[in-house]
Amino acid sequence: MSKTMITVKNIEKRFGDLEVLKGISFEVNQGDVYAIIGPSGSGKSTLLRCLNQLEMADGGDVTICDKVLLSTDADGNVHYCDVPTCRQIQLDVGLVFQNFNLFPHLSILENIIEAPIHVLEEDRKSAVANAEALLEKLGLPDKRDAYPYQLSGGQQQRVSIARALALNPKILCFDEPTSALDPELTGEVLKVIHDLAQENMTMIIVTHEMRFAEEVADRVIFMDQGIIIEEGTPYEIFNQTINERTMRFLQKIQNQE
Repeated sequence: MSKTMITVKNIEKRFGDLEVLKGISFEVNQGDVYAIIGPSGSGKSTLLRCLNQLEMADGGDVTICDKVLLSTDADGNVHYCDVPTCRQIQLDVGLVFQNFNLFPHLSILENIIEAPIHVLEEDRKSAVANAEALLEKLGLPDKRDAYPYQLSGGQQQRVSIARALALNPKILCFDEPTSALDPELTGEVLKVIHDLAQENMTMIIVTHEMRFAEEVADRVIFMDQGIIIEEGTPYEIFNQTINERTMRFLQKIQNQE
């Protein structure tokens, strides 16, 4: 039986009077690839940001890699874990942003080794060797001394994936990893994610690439207006859904292609 890596129960998030997440619940097992789809403003990115501690939830219970990130008591008070536990969870969960977020003043190699050296306190020789191996794996061995502005968007996104992998996370989250890319550059990034899936990396991918989600995901979550409308296998969501909101969304996406 697969180990449960993430358990989310009734997570809530508000920005002022705007309720962005309205009681989201799901579980991710080791090696699973979850694709989260839905219209803009449905809460997909906010959900990822709560799992990565970039936003603080207003309610619910979240356990990641057997560590309780947050819990909510009977009176509705939210309790986060202590700082050391939060830091360990941050190391367990990598995040790849849609806009790369590379340091422009650092070379590609320095971008990748920055966190292993300063966060994991890895020695430089080991960090460099690992970074070079990751660049080789992602098809960028000749870019170690280049700077982000010298790379295409697809290459920058592959570097951001390498940077996340350099911390040896147990779970990797992607927030619309191809939305900032031209269509011809999208394929090279999706191939990297597909290869990681083949290696049984546990992943949560917020994506607007329906065909990719259908091909690579083990489970698909369709979100709209802060709630999970439907969850199932790719075949169930894309081929068998009878949910009217899911069908409307998929038809709209199909019409845009």
